[in-house]
Amino acid sequence: MNSFQLITAAIGGFVIGGFCGSLSLAAGIVRKKLWIGILGLCFCIGFGVLMTTVFYQPAFLSLIPSGVIAALILLLTKKK
Repeated sequence: MNSFQLITAAIGGFVIGGFCGSLSLAAGIVRKKLWIGILGLCFCIGFGVLMTTVFYQPAFLSLIPSGVIAALILLLTKKK
């Protein structure tokens, strides 16, 4: 993999990971736990970059941790 492919994979993983991580961010906003949502978003961005640059897999696999984090936010926090 040359440097151009590596850079474009990292940028694509960042953008798609951020898009997928917005699910956990939205769950954090709804349940008034913004910091957990932001952590979930950052984790999904890192996961998307890692999947595209290291494992050569699609960045949309970051939907899996995003869904898990969103489910944990919704299940473990009480709505007031």
